[in-house]
Parts: sequence; C-alpha cells; structure tokens
Amino acid sequence: MGRRQSSFEALVPASVLLTAAALIAVSASAPVSAQELAPDGEVALRYAGAFVMDDASSDTLNSGLETAFRLGLKASDARNLVSAELSLSSGDIGSVNSPWQAFGRFGAGQAVHLDRAWIAVASSPLPELSLVLGQSPVPWGRGEVVWDADLTLPGLWVNLESAERRRLGAWQGGRVNLGAVYLSSGASVLEENTLLFGGELSGRWGFEHSSLEMEVGYFDLVGARRLGRAVARGDVVVGTRPRGFSSNTTDSDLQDPDLELTRRLVVDGFSSDFNILSAGVRCVFTLGEDDPIDLVLDISAAMNLGARGAGADAPFALEVGAQFGVADKAGRGQVRLFGVAIGADAVLDLTNADLYGTNVLGVGVAGALVLFEGVTLSFDTLASAQLDPALRGLGDGRGESLASDSSAIQMRITAGYDF
Repeated sequence: MGRRQSSFEALVPASVLLTAAALIAVSASAPVSAQELAPDGEVALRYAGAFVMDDASSDTLNSGLETAFRLGLKASDARNLVSAELSLSSGDIGSVNSPWQAFGRFGAGQAVHLDRAWIAVASSPLPELSLVLGQSPVPWGRGEVVWDADLTLPGLWVNLESAERRRLGAWQGGRVNLGAVYLSSGASVLEENTLLFGGELSGRWGFEHSSLEMEVGYFDLVGARRLGRAVARGDVVVGTRPRGFSSNTTDSDLQDPDLELTRRLVVDGFSSDFNILSAGVRCVFTLGEDDPIDLVLDISAAMNLGARGAGADAPFALEVGAQFGVADKAGRGQVRLFGVAIGADAVLDLTNADLYGTNVLGVGVAGALVLFEGVTLSFDTLASAQLDPALRGLGDGRGESLASDSSAIQMRITAGYDF
C-alpha cells in the first residue's frame, strides 16, 4: 500500500483549497491536449498476524483480515512546472503510519479521510528546483528504519534534483530535500503543537554492471514532550497499537515501571529529544547476461543525538537487507532478507515502519510478485525480541509490566492493485 496521511491535520484545509486551485489553474493555463489529468490510487487486502511467544502481552494485538485503499487525482501542466494531487484514504485518522483497518462491516468504523493534498511549483529557468506545499509523501529515506513507506506529513518542502544533462563519468546525479512540518497534536493551544525540521542529501553513481546510491540526513523534532502527551491523550496513535501506547520512553520508565504507561506519558511526555542523524547506502549489482537479475544490498542507520533518560543507552538504529530481483513489471518478483536493531529512543516510533517500532531486535523476510500489470502479491514477516527487556516494546501495552523480554512473530500477506 502506498504512502498515507498523517493524523496531524493543521495544514489540510489550506492544502485542499490550494490543490483545488492548482487543478483549476492547470486546466485553464493549457489546452486539454497539452496537460495531464489522471486518476491515481491503490486498493489492497491482507492478512496480518502478530503472535507474542511468552503470553506477556497486555495490549490488543488483533490478527485477521485488513483492507486499505487510496483514491485520488493527479494533474500537471505540459512542462511539469506545476503539479498537484488530491486523494482520500482509509484507516484510523489518528494513526500516522498505517492505512489499514479491519475488513468487514462490523467492529471499528470504516474511516475515510484526506490522504494527500499538495501543490508543487517549479520555474522555467531552473525546473530541477521545486517548492511543495501541503500534505505530501515524505521525500526522505530509502529504508523504513526512520520513515514508514506509507507516511505523508503536512508541510513545506524544497526539492533540488540535479539535471540529467550534467552527468560526469560515473556520477548520475543527486538531490537535496529540505522540509518544515507543522504537527498539530489535536490540542487547541498553539504551545501544545510541535514542529519537525529536516534535510537530506543524496547522490547516485552508475557503473557497467552496478550502481550506488548514498544519502545522509538530519531531522529535529521540536516539542517531543508535548507530542508524547498527545499520544497519551489518544489524539495520535502509533501504528495499529492501542491508543495511549508508545515504545519511546518517559522519564519515569525505570523509576516507576509498574505505573500505567498513559499516566507516565501525561506527566512526562517523551523523555528524549529527537535530533536524528541518518545515513543509507544502496548497491545494485546486475547478475547474468541472457536473463539478468538484480542483487540489491542496503544499509540504513540512524542515531538520536538527543536520547535522554531511560532511552539514552541505546540511541542507535540499524537495518541491513539483501534483495534478489526487483518486482517492477508483470512476471517479475523479489525476495528480501533483512535484520533490524532499533533502540527505544533511536527514532520516533510514530513515524518509522509499523512492522518495526522501536526497542526491537529481529530478522525477517519479505517478497513480492507482480502477477499482472498493477496487481501485486506480497508478504513480509519479522521474528523479534525486545532489545532492552526493561523497556516496553511489542508484547507490552498501556498497562504493561516491564522486564517481560517478549519475543514475537509478525506476518502479513497482501494482495494489491494500483493504477
């Protein structure tokens, strides 16, 4: 399933108006034959299972069928100097990094809400430089150790892509992405809201039978304690976990481990600041001549320079993967083996992969096969344990007893169609 909306809705009304204005402007500024106006969307059904081995769970980890969808419209002018997108998505509006909801008519309501509403503007003298305003996919990170693949956030982005004509030897180009995001916690008081600032620099190199891409980024969350209190209130939900849950730490985690988690979040918020330095490397090797297959090796790492309190001892996150094949067209597939080690406060568990979370040590396998154009069958699974049993993770919930050392297996099988 593609990227999805944030639960932070502060910029959404303006995004909707601006996106609608952009769609009208694009239609009015060019002949119908010289513009693009096309539907865009995804629908998917999956089985998701989460099984805690030592039966120490105090939260609700439901297993069963889930569904997700995104339906929208994209528009651009003939020269791609102005583009826009408006779409709706399924899922809990409070969940930042999961568009999935229970399949069927009963149980939780079938939520539908704004997913993307953005405008991108570039200039004729420098089309490689664009300004993006609204709720749009996060342009940072190839792995999901810091940013979930389904994540969108409301804000202002500046993107600079090097021109293809400027290739020099093995150098194929690069990009710079700068962003400022306003995160409304749902509170009416301005001081209860938070800001996220970040930037990422990447470069690409191409060789005869291989390619290399490297990236480095820095992200600063201003108002982490207030954001922790928003999680406690239930205004923001971490993945598919119970409201009021977070695997990021509070100041009283080690002092009062028997105190109910939501009460600690209300009093303390998050104990750490989140000043995250990230880096990633991706190598692609083309093997064989007659029927070539790609071997993809990737490493993503992060370090929280602002880790404090109970989460200070493990401020590092690492994701390592090896993938065979690329599922990029009908009849082609891929299999990826990966391992993760993510400290409790190494990254913000609100925004990284919902399969990972934080305070996790695990190995997994994922795969995908494109059956027909637009139709993909995929799976992913992760066997994990808590990196620090004294802190919370998968297998713990709002009223958890800590030091449970929970181990777990998660698996997801998905059938999806995108157009």
